[in-house]
Amino acid sequence: MAATESTAKAIGVTHYHLLANPGLLTKLRCELRTVCLKASASELQRLPYLAAVCNEGLRLAFGLTGRNVRVAADESLQYAGYTIPPGTRMSMTTLCIHTNEDVFPRPWSFEPDRWLGADGKRRQLYQYGYGRGSRRCLGLELANAELFMTIALVARYDMELFATDIGDVEFRHDFQVAHPRLESKGIRAVVRSSEFGND
Repeated sequence: MAATESTAKAIGVTHYHLLANPGLLTKLRCELRTVCLKASASELQRLPYLAAVCNEGLRLAFGLTGRNVRVAADESLQYAGYTIPPGTRMSMTTLCIHTNEDVFPRPWSFEPDRWLGADGKRRQLYQYGYGRGSRRCLGLELANAELFMTIALVARYDMELFATDIGDVEFRHDFQVAHPRLESKGIRAVVRSSEFGND
């Protein structure tokens, strides 16, 4: 699933929220007009609002939702005044991290602005969509390139959602990646036009 299913999920969730919130899409389009249509992934990743949009989509897509257990086999760990004995299995799910209201107020709402400024920089510590540490996603750079380039491309198309609502993207089932309601037909939209001319 590395850099495929989880990245596709993040792209879909992000695009849905942009189409469902035209003000956010307009703001993103204004920023995208500051770079050429053939901008590279690295150029796109330097755009602050696009980065915020992608971070928020990745946050609500959750990446892999299962627990990645860690064990300190031979040493005791100290945390918040507690001693964790050697061999203790420890983990936290992406779902719990990304919906922690102390870090992400209104955690189920799509708010890219939360990733901007000094507060947004501090929140990067809690962006767990690609995992962390030695078990971090090996496809991170490819996944980020796919995410930024695809969102930058599809944001240039004038689309409207078709027979699609929040139930088609929100976390309802955990199958190692987040899944919406089982009867969902996916995210569907009608393309009206694009900055490239009518298609």
